[in-house]
Amino acid sequence: MRQLILVYYALTPLFWLLDWLYGANLRAVALQDSEGWRALYYLLCIACAGALWVRPLWSDLLALLECSANLLLLCLGVLLPYWQLAEQIASDRVAVNPFTPELVINFALAGAVWLVAFYGRFGVRPSGTMGPLGRMHE
Repeated sequence: MRQLILVYYALTPLFWLLDWLYGANLRAVALQDSEGWRALYYLLCIACAGALWVRPLWSDLLALLECSANLLLLCLGVLLPYWQLAEQIASDRVAVNPFTPELVINFALAGAVWLVAFYGRFGVRPSGTMGPLGRMHE
């Protein structure tokens, strides 16, 4: 599990390059309109990759913190445009769909890493799976 989290952060330069060259913002959709904050976010993720390379035991905690902040920003990035969309429809204005495939991919990535980190950090296992001592959880 920790390797998966390290790979997620180690791939940050690739995601940044895709964002910069092709406009494919898959990791920082909530910061779409702010290049400075988005660059800072990518640098923070690269720093997380470095920290995890040196201290692998921090992987779950760092991933939980970073993905929690990312998911919070994404939730705000979904709710605020949704309310604006509802207001546009209610006032008979032309409604523009603010939800993009990049937003869905960002949610999926951040949510998946958050789940991996949560299950790794707290030793929580889904019901019916083997725990760390080989006992069945129910």
